[in-house]
Amino acid sequence: METQDGLEIICDGEHLDGEAMPDILKKAQDLLVGKRIETVGYLVDAGRVWPVLVLDDGSRIVAMYDDEGNGPGSIHLEDAGGETIGGLCETRKG
Repeated sequence: METQDGLEIICDGEHLDGEAMPDILKKAQDLLVGKRIETVGYLVDAGRVWPVLVLDDGSRIVAMYDDEGNGPGSIHLEDAGGETIGGLCETRKG
């Protein structure tokens, strides 16, 4: 476990509820760690507009309402000190 500004960040998955969590976290780490964000924008799919971060290898981080993809969600942005600096949320194409 790591801490940042007094907040605990669990990086091993062992201290999370659910037997599959260590594997889920490991897959996410393998996909994301060391990658760079190349593009920040919105993905338009079936008339819905989803916040998206596109990584340097083409992988995407798409904000979703829940883990089943039932709709666009939001991304909350904080600076290194934990201060809210903005965010991306569901919108409509206009």
